[in-house]
Amino acid sequence: PVRMWMRGEWQELLLLDYEMHDEPSFSHPPRVAKLLEESVKAMQDDEVDRAERLVRQGLELEPDAPDLLNNLATIYERRKQMKEAEALLRKIVAKNPDYSFPHINLARIAIRRGDLNEAEAHLKPLLTRKRFNISEFGFFCNAQIEFFKAKKQMDGARSWLNMWVGIDPNNPLVLEWQARLDKPSGLARFLRRSSGR
Repeated sequence: PVRMWMRGEWQELLLLDYEMHDEPSFSHPPRVAKLLEESVKAMQDDEVDRAERLVRQGLELEPDAPDLLNNLATIYERRKQMKEAEALLRKIVAKNPDYSFPHINLARIAIRRGDLNEAEAHLKPLLTRKRFNISEFGFFCNAQIEFFKAKKQMDGARSWLNMWVGIDPNNPLVLEWQARLDKPSGLARFLRRSSGR
């Protein structure tokens, strides 16, 4: 944290400086890597049953692989099996405290539940990381935007969105958040309509 004089008062700011990379979080034997890749694609195609089969095949070969377990938790979440998802995410965090995805997922679950203190407890340690995979950073930014939006601190949400735009401007979630956060107010829409624009 750095103290700076802003808007007529001393404020404590956290200056962020991250190194981005495109290396995978974990390395796997080729067979497991292929199953993981196919399961991610299946999830993107909304083929949840197929994604689960592929993840479980990978877990048969590597039962403790944190990224495979995290993907299984995501499948539970997609199916609204929130207790199973949360329990599995907590297990992953306990064994792999430096792995960011389960922290981010637990934070997002807490945000949806309205428990912003718990969400912050999961997100705050990630602020001081030095390196992020680009995809991982996107998920982190998304969670931070959700967190600040839930706190009704739109400047904070926009700040995280601007950081994300600088790293991955064509990400579909970036474009979605830009549309959601940049919606003109009701007054601005009224003025535009009444002026014929």
